[in-house]
Parts: sequence; C-alpha cells; structure tokens
Amino acid sequence: MTTSSITGQRQAPWLRATIWFLAVLALVGIVTPGRPGVVAATGAVILLVATPLLRVVWIIVRLLGERDRRFVLVGMGLLSAVALGVLISIFIRG
Repeated sequence: MTTSSITGQRQAPWLRATIWFLAVLALVGIVTPGRPGVVAATGAVILLVATPLLRVVWIIVRLLGERDRRFVLVGMGLLSAVALGVLISIFIRG
C-alpha cells in the first residue's frame, strides 16, 4: 500500500501570488473608469473562477501518478459538470 504524496506545499506559493494578483486586478477594476477597469475586472473574475479549476486539474494529474482511478474519475466528473454548466449557459443565453 502506498501513502499519498498530495500536499498543499507545492501549491501555496502560487496560490499566495494568485491572491495578490487577484486583489490588484479587482482594485484596478473598481477604481479605474472605462474600458481598462472593465478589462481588469473581467480578468479578476476569470482568475477567480480558473484558480480552483486548475487546482482540480493539478490534483487529477497527481492522482493519475498514484493510479487512484476512483478519485481521478471524481475530479473528471467535477470538471465535466462545470463544462456542462458553461455549455448550458451559452445555449440559454443565445
């Protein structure tokens, strides 16, 4: 039996940097009027949504290395549910 090597130690530095970058983007989006503010706010929203999804992808890759098929399937199911929600929202809006 193997022991899982998935820890948050490798994620912590880039998550801290992401939080600071997100805060700066959000602040610029709030303070700056016009198109630059909209672009910064849009970037903040995209980063806010993409970060947890990228963490799930990272965990799936790590679990593939450990050959833990059940949790890989759970992660793939989560990403599939998110993708399905995006597709549904695109078709409902159109």
